[in-house]
Amino acid sequence: MLAEPARTPYDVKFRFLGFPVRIHPFFWLTSLLTYRAGGGDLRPAFIWAGVVFVSILIHETGHALAARACRERPWIVLHGMGGLCVHEGRFLTISERLLIAFCGPGAGFILAAIVFLFGYIAIGVRPLDVLALYDIGPGDFDSAAASIQRLPYIGRFIFVQMIWVNLCWGLVNLLPIWPLDGGQMSEALFERSGASAPMRSTHILSIATAALMAIVGFVRKDEFLLIFFLIFAAYNFYLLRMTGGYRGYRTERDPADWWKSK
Repeated sequence: MLAEPARTPYDVKFRFLGFPVRIHPFFWLTSLLTYRAGGGDLRPAFIWAGVVFVSILIHETGHALAARACRERPWIVLHGMGGLCVHEGRFLTISERLLIAFCGPGAGFILAAIVFLFGYIAIGVRPLDVLALYDIGPGDFDSAAASIQRLPYIGRFIFVQMIWVNLCWGLVNLLPIWPLDGGQMSEALFERSGASAPMRSTHILSIATAALMAIVGFVRKDEFLLIFFLIFAAYNFYLLRMTGGYRGYRTERDPADWWKSK
């Protein structure tokens, strides 16, 4: 899940804030498929794909900015499993690894805060009321629902989904489940604590956390949540059984890397 996917002739390449960005074609397919349309209407799926694109790009840019601050040379890849900030160079300290891992969700939280601020200024909806729409806050659901009705359909859809992806997905990403950002932070903290086998401890914690979240999905009758975390539990169990555990990934230079050059 942390390996950079192979290049294809259909990759889209550009630079964003000075960082090389490559979009694998499976990114678009997965983005469309992850939208659960109601009533068979697939038109919002394309808006959803745009929301996912912007959100994951900002998330990975957060990682990249932190990596640049740590004197790394990062690039960004959006692929079928989400996004990846790849960097090569010296070995990072534990503090640098923690910083880079957190800055991805942190960038998403900043984007969500901007959307919250827009909602408050433009239509007068309070952030706590917006959280009630996702059943994760004590706010007034009816007040939030009435306020966002002032926006046109597309604006309403983007507003709700931008907060969902950047806030809720960001919180999920901080769970101590490898290879999510929270899992990478857990591994760094286990290493800092002096654990004899930090990677093994990380996988055990990941299995326990993913299993607990899968139970939550089962109780809530949320099939997506259930399957999503069962996959992570199985993945970490597989890595735990491997001799030597997970050893990371390597990057290699290639003449086709012209898009990474300044």
